[in-house]
Amino acid sequence: MQDELKLGVYVTTAIKCAKTTYSISPKTIENCSGILEKEIDLFSKIRCILLMGDTYKVRKGKYFYKHLRIFPSYLQTGKSYLIEKSKRKMIAEDIKAELEYH
Repeated sequence: MQDELKLGVYVTTAIKCAKTTYSISPKTIENCSGILEKEIDLFSKIRCILLMGDTYKVRKGKYFYKHLRIFPSYLQTGKSYLIEKSKRKMIAEDIKAELEYH
């Protein structure tokens, strides 16, 4: 992670509160967004963020927070990482796009 931070890239999860159901409610997003904002503000030299989680559903759009470009992606953990090759490819594409961002 230190190498990515040196390049101005920050990787983090989208939702900072515990997920208690399969989907995330708008209320949870509202309640937890301040945590993510405070976390992002700790890193003064980043220029873009790879936002991992259920954000992959909107990954082709262009999003910004303050002056930072946000790249929505997919968080794949556990055994499913070895099964879902399409999701691994998607994550690799998102990381590449983020590293190429100026």
